Amino acid sequence: MDAVAVAVRAGWTGDAAGLEQFTRNIVGKAGSVNRFLSADAVNATMGTYNWSPAWQSGTMVADATLKPGTVVDMVVDSATYDNILRGDTSRAFGGWATFDDVPNQAYARNELAITTQMKSDASYVIQVEVTRPINAQVGVVGEQPGAAGGANQLHFNLPPEERTGAFKIVGERPLQ
Repeated sequence: MDAVAVAVRAGWTGDAAGLEQFTRNIVGKAGSVNRFLSADAVNATMGTYNWSPAWQSGTMVADATLKPGTVVDMVVDSATYDNILRGDTSRAFGGWATFDDVPNQAYARNELAITTQMKSDASYVIQVEVTRPINAQVGVVGEQPGAAGGANQLHFNLPPEERTGAFKIVGERPLQ
């Protein structure tokens, strides 16, 4: 796990030294931090859109601008993976990713809290590189029904129709 994944997973909770390390790690790997938001406040906003709370309560979420060259992992289903193999990336890129190296489906289901309601199939990981500056929230995965959370995650502030132009695939692998 690299320094950014470790810092995000630690879920900065407010001390000055932790904030400095959290910020330094994100800036060094991914771009710039614009501000910090309370995960509880972000979760409350998500609730107004009938979304499940995505962030671990009591932690902070970094509002960041990711720089070109940043590489993240996205968990995708079999149908998306098959489309990618055929060269169709029009709907390949979701709105969520992680700095973690996703080792298996159990990790995707539990630590990333990707429930079967979100994705019935979590069989593959694609590594994607950011090709232009994009804004994202970065923080600790909150628990979901049947899933503990606790990994790090990014939520891209980017409409689905703009994602193909913002990412390129640089690797892929099946998850066991």
